[in-house]
Amino acid sequence: MNILAIVLLAIGAVLFLAGVRHMTKPFMKHPQWTSAEATITDVGDGRDPHNGRPTKVAHYTYTDADGTEHTGTMAGGSFPKPGVTMRVRYDPDDPQDSDPVRLAMRPFDWFMIALTPIGFIMGNIGLNMFN
Repeated sequence: MNILAIVLLAIGAVLFLAGVRHMTKPFMKHPQWTSAEATITDVGDGRDPHNGRPTKVAHYTYTDADGTEHTGTMAGGSFPKPGVTMRVRYDPDDPQDSDPVRLAMRPFDWFMIALTPIGFIMGNIGLNMFN
């Protein structure tokens, strides 16, 4: 019974921590970067700016604190129509470097969020088995 309790506790802890990490990840990415409003300019086929693979991309424009307009590209997923505004974070030391703030929850996000209470419950069952 103790081995099962330890296994449940370990699996529960891993699932719980994975869910919490995934939920907080968007808020931890580039916290020192500056936030700006961006506008989607076009959506279509293109190449992922990180790995060069063909994919669906959206281009956006934003203005930095000095008033200079920059463009950015985001890849994969579904995107709003051109003209829609969104938030981006850009590097104040290199304003051309930007990342969009997550637009919407994806199915995988919901799965990872579900892991948090599942992990908590499994860990709690494991702890109760020690008693």
